[in-house]
Amino acid sequence: MIILCSNGLTSPWLREAAGRCVKGGRAALVVTADPEYREKNRHVPRCREELEALGLAVEIFDLDRHPAQGLAQFDAVMLMGGNPYYLLDSEARRAAGPVPGSGPGPAGGVERGGAGFGPQPGACGPVQPRA
Repeated sequence: MIILCSNGLTSPWLREAAGRCVKGGRAALVVTADPEYREKNRHVPRCREELEALGLAVEIFDLDRHPAQGLAQFDAVMLMGGNPYYLLDSEARRAAGPVPGSGPGPAGGVERGGAGFGPQPGACGPVQPRA
């Protein structure tokens, strides 16, 4: 499941759709794209609350400190906004291989039916707003 959104799960219909797709578990809140603030980004508390409202236990995850393969341990992944080029460069510098859920191949997490959320590529779909 992939949800691409620019401002988190702020829409009621989006929260409802995400709630149908996520049934608890663990979520990674990836803060790498904001290299200046990371876990101190002002949106972290709101994003954490949105994921916790779905019954997910939230952990901060930074690709500058942990290989991308670690994301396979999570049932959902939210990519914080920021600089997508820095995010991709960080992943490449660590030579961690592709982010789980970003392409073909064996993986866990998002590829095994988990969810990804965020304003960057990789984040339940298809999701259609109600008419």
